[in-house]
Amino acid sequence: MAFSIRKNNQKQISAAPLSLRNERRQMMIVLALAIAVTNTAMLVLPTAELRATYGNISASVTAGAVVVIGALIVRQGVKGLFGRAYAALTAGITMWTIAEIIWAYNAAVLGISIPFPSIADALWLAGYAPLAYHMFSTSSAIYGVNVKKKATFIVSLSVAAFSGFYIAGLVSASELTGPSAAESITISILYPVLDAIIVVPAVLSVLNSGRGELTAIPWILIAWILTVLADGMFGYSIVTNTSENLQILSDSIYNSAYLFMAAGVFWHYRYFVVSSKKLDEAWLKAHK
Repeated sequence: MAFSIRKNNQKQISAAPLSLRNERRQMMIVLALAIAVTNTAMLVLPTAELRATYGNISASVTAGAVVVIGALIVRQGVKGLFGRAYAALTAGITMWTIAEIIWAYNAAVLGISIPFPSIADALWLAGYAPLAYHMFSTSSAIYGVNVKKKATFIVSLSVAAFSGFYIAGLVSASELTGPSAAESITISILYPVLDAIIVVPAVLSVLNSGRGELTAIPWILIAWILTVLADGMFGYSIVTNTSENLQILSDSIYNSAYLFMAAGVFWHYRYFVVSSKKLDEAWLKAHK
């Protein structure tokens, strides 16, 4: 069902490629402006405390935007590969949004500057399961069909090697002490391990994308690459007690990742989800 819907939508869109390119260009402009405004507002705040508070709140808002758009997709049903995949994405990002809110509450209201580890980490880690389902199912269905085995081997080996060096460096550089040190370093290691699993199909899909009007901008895949980058920075800052120095940069990248993901989910809703409203609009346009 999902593939037939995509095929029908592509037939409709191919009749007006110029309009589609213009809308894609507009999406890129809006996304760039949203990232610039969101992150610049954090940079102009006068104190590190205000910047950290803004960063925590803005991450909750940008993640919440993904959930809202994802809910519109889920509302149309969860049948078929794409229906299930985007329901999984919405479920995973919902967990992450709640985690962002808990982190922001602990930091801004309870006064815990770095609330780590906490229940928020349990939600972030649990969210990887549905998010991985979305990543693997959609990347293989849309982008991963023609990926060569050599590229898969090279990317997988590179990611594994980088992750291994990163984790080794994380452990050796750790300055965590106290009764929760072992728990903190374990959680810090779990993030790059899970990130490595997801980033392999993301990188392969980005390398193999660009075919056709609909797949030229792999928004969600880019979002994953940014998330992995931000996780790496934040994990290092946690174990080395340098969170304040790197928090602005990691918060900016997290915001950018969520906004990229929101753009990708919106793009899917705009062109791949058929609702009764869209059918009515198409009928009226055809019978003018």
